[in-house]
Amino acid sequence: MRKKQRTILVVEDHLVFREAVVDSLSHLYNVAASGSVNETLDYLEKNTPDIIFVDIGLPDGDGLSLVKTIRSSHCDSAIIMMTAQSEISTVVEAMRNGASDYLVKPVRADVLNVVVEKALEATENRRELKSRRQVDNLSLKECEFVGLSTFARELSKKINVLGASDTTVLLEGETGTGKELIARLIHRESARLSKPFVALNCAAIPKDLIEAELFGYQEGAFTGARKKRIGKFELADNGTLLLDEIADLPLDAQSKLLRILEEQDFYPVGSNELRSVDVRVIASTNQHLAELVEKKLFRADLYYRLNVYVLAVPALSQRPEDIIPLTEQFIRIFNRKFGKNVEGVHDRARDFLLNHAWPGNVRELRNVLERVMLFCTDSVIQPEQLHFIQADFERRSSEYSDTKSTLTDGLDQRIIEIEKSIISDALNRTRGNKAKAARMLQLSAPAFHYRLEKYGMK
Repeated sequence: MRKKQRTILVVEDHLVFREAVVDSLSHLYNVAASGSVNETLDYLEKNTPDIIFVDIGLPDGDGLSLVKTIRSSHCDSAIIMMTAQSEISTVVEAMRNGASDYLVKPVRADVLNVVVEKALEATENRRELKSRRQVDNLSLKECEFVGLSTFARELSKKINVLGASDTTVLLEGETGTGKELIARLIHRESARLSKPFVALNCAAIPKDLIEAELFGYQEGAFTGARKKRIGKFELADNGTLLLDEIADLPLDAQSKLLRILEEQDFYPVGSNELRSVDVRVIASTNQHLAELVEKKLFRADLYYRLNVYVLAVPALSQRPEDIIPLTEQFIRIFNRKFGKNVEGVHDRARDFLLNHAWPGNVRELRNVLERVMLFCTDSVIQPEQLHFIQADFERRSSEYSDTKSTLTDGLDQRIIEIEKSIISDALNRTRGNKAKAARMLQLSAPAFHYRLEKYGMK
């Protein structure tokens, strides 16, 4: 039933052969037929078939010109030429015009079915790529890094230089500082702008699936692989791939990543077919990769491959001059989203924003303003609407420390003690088995060992 939803157009002026092809396919697919160029173009004005079979010779034109016309209309259907043995020399020209395959008459039914299956898979992949790339590139239009700090003012110059090159960039900074936005801006300033920007959070992918996410997989490659899936590298072909939280990438996946960075080719999981891509990689992390390399938790060769240009992104608390410009930007965004007309922030409300520590950085500021804007009915944000962030700050201060909070890697001491307790409990439950403890806590091996080292729990 699912195949019946697929549509195939057969363009052939020889009635007997056309009917034979239609009969062979109609039990599985919706099949339409045409006997001329004009009839075909009329059909394509209203329909977009998945596959178009085109005969070389037609009564009112030739198939080669028809293929070129179809491709110029941005039709993404798979086109398969049908030719006699004596016309095989025209196949090369047909491929140049946009055909994806060809068949030599007479055509055996089993060969026909194999070609159709292959073409449908290619069409589905092409349409998936096109759809996902359009979504990715739409989000680039509203990218803007605002601020008055020295970092914000100098960033635009760095982005212009990095965008003009194809250099691998490593972005380092706390979570929520805007590393992905910077990566998008670099992509926007590059020659790859019209191509896709794809982001992958390495920390969010289970260890057993990271290779499939990066390189894709074939149907049946592993349990649960019910259909072929395109990986992030293939999705980002000719564009930019952001590998976010790359420090959490498992060591075995790091070796495979290094290879594709060097060779620009890979094998999808379960496939023997080598795929070649042209992808610019930008990596980001909230950890210090150099320290992980010293502890053998991150490959040194991959680190040096990524460490071509390092851009350190400071925490929001280190650039307080950016708080109000960012606030104004988020107000504009949420005015559009919620249909509001908030003009700004009351002076005393500004004090709340400027005096808050912002441990969650720009992401926390955005979330706070989204919450406030959702219920705001005034023309300006009032100080009482922000009392909850001051209350949260005071509660944390009194709960975690008698004097003031001591922040370590963005976490206060109390949270560190809680995390150490959780790790200790996991090790006890697994009788000291670190691999099992890491899986229990849903942490990658590098991330788990990094915490053991940091907390002196080795």
